[in-house]
Amino acid sequence: MKGISPDAEPITPASLTAFIEDQGWESIMICENGDGHTVGMGAISLKFQINRRIGCIDHVSVDPMYRRQGIGTEIVKRLIKQGYDLGVSRFDLVTENPDAIKFYQKLGFTYKAKKGVFWLERK
Repeated sequence: MKGISPDAEPITPASLTAFIEDQGWESIMICENGDGHTVGMGAISLKFQINRRIGCIDHVSVDPMYRRQGIGTEIVKRLIKQGYDLGVSRFDLVTENPDAIKFYQKLGFTYKAKKGVFWLERK
């Protein structure tokens, strides 16, 4: 599956299902514009500790032409809601991108610089 670009291969239900299964994700959020073109995505997978579920948020991206319109925020909020519905008590993600660090902090994530890991605990 190629990245988001005007000349990317179309995403079909079959290719998306195969991609999700290959990645081991629990769920994926896809955002399309009015013409049916994918403009953003994000995914969540689950990992388990002794007595808690952790949601791992991954591959959050928005086409540069559609950034700063709330699409990324909505994708992450929906992934978090879905994680809570699945019993997740903490969300983890990893990024070193300075813009992404600010983005996730605005959404309530805490950043551990020495590990490059963000987390969000259920309140």
